[in-house]
Amino acid sequence: MASGEEPRNLRTYGGASAIQRLDDRRQRLQAAVVAIIGRAGWASATVRAVAAEAGIGPRFLYESYSDVDDLATSTYDEVGAELIADAVAAYTKHDNVPDSAQAAVSSIVHGLLGDPVRAKFLLSEAPGLVARRIEFITNSAEEFARLSTQTPEEQIASRRRGIFAAAGGLELIRIRLDGEDDALDAASITHTITQALLP
Repeated sequence: MASGEEPRNLRTYGGASAIQRLDDRRQRLQAAVVAIIGRAGWASATVRAVAAEAGIGPRFLYESYSDVDDLATSTYDEVGAELIADAVAAYTKHDNVPDSAQAAVSSIVHGLLGDPVRAKFLLSEAPGLVARRIEFITNSAEEFARLSTQTPEEQIASRRRGIFAAAGGLELIRIRLDGEDDALDAASITHTITQALLP
């Protein structure tokens, strides 16, 4: 390679830098693993299937992830963090806890019911993702406790309610998506979760 020549893998192609192309492939892989697990379950999420869904070669998965498990768990954490961030943003638009709690819950409920594939990805019973779901539930509860309480004693009680409400809320969403209770809608799920959150 001549002095000053840019390495091939760092060159700009089609107006996109190497970093931009890598980020694009990462986003496509994340969308693909959500789609496959959300539609067909964990067993269908092979390297070849995910790569095909993403529209890239299988080798590109290993640029950013060690395997499909790593891709799926990393994606789960990012999806969960986005839902919590949206809920926090909704919470802070109100000046009292009941309205704030309802707005935060509504954000998550509508975010999941409005995207059933993403919801079923988050509700997957795959061992690695179950562990991530527990962390998502805990993180949600801790954010609510941080926002809604002032004393350590209040935070402990609020966190407990948050864990109960988040875990139960996800199960209500699963029941709705599986068609087990057609009377459940976003409003009733939001109300039930919000009531569980409040003292």
